Amino acid sequence: MHVTANGLQIEIDVQGPADGPPLLLIMGLGMPLVGWPEELVALLVQRGFRVIRLDNRDAGLSQGFEAYGVPSLTAASLRYLLHLRVRCAYTLADMAADALAVLDVLGIPTALLRRIQAPTRIIHGQADPLVPVAAAHDLQRKIAGASAEIIPGMGHDLPQALLPRLAGSLASHLQAAG
Repeated sequence: MHVTANGLQIEIDVQGPADGPPLLLIMGLGMPLVGWPEELVALLVQRGFRVIRLDNRDAGLSQGFEAYGVPSLTAASLRYLLHLRVRCAYTLADMAADALAVLDVLGIPTALLRRIQAPTRIIHGQADPLVPVAAAHDLQRKIAGASAEIIPGMGHDLPQALLPRLAGSLASHLQAAG
């Protein structure tokens, strides 16, 4: 279903009890919300969570930015390395604001945080060919109190065989966080 959030049409999917603890799942690297397997969502709903998935702006069924064209990552990287301004249609901060706006539309209280202060669980595949495991460890060091689970053999995907493990890991982390 589409909602208007942060002035954009954002596609969302909400499953689970309305009074369940909200769990916002955001797929990265341009993947749509259906990148989160239905089986994983069902396992989390069975544990009582209100699971919210969204398509980021310019991905899936959310509002696109076709008018801006396809960015040249090579040119952007070169400009960045030369300490020049990198022009882009939107930033990560814009996407974070979209996610907070979706929660507001759904009536879920949010607080605008300057830095992550919520209990954070980083789950990363040891065999991820796109994002090195070192990035997960770096992220863990940068977020106070974060925990990391590096899963042997897992790549940059969500294999069906690991879905019960992922759901259990997320549920135990979230329940411990209160």
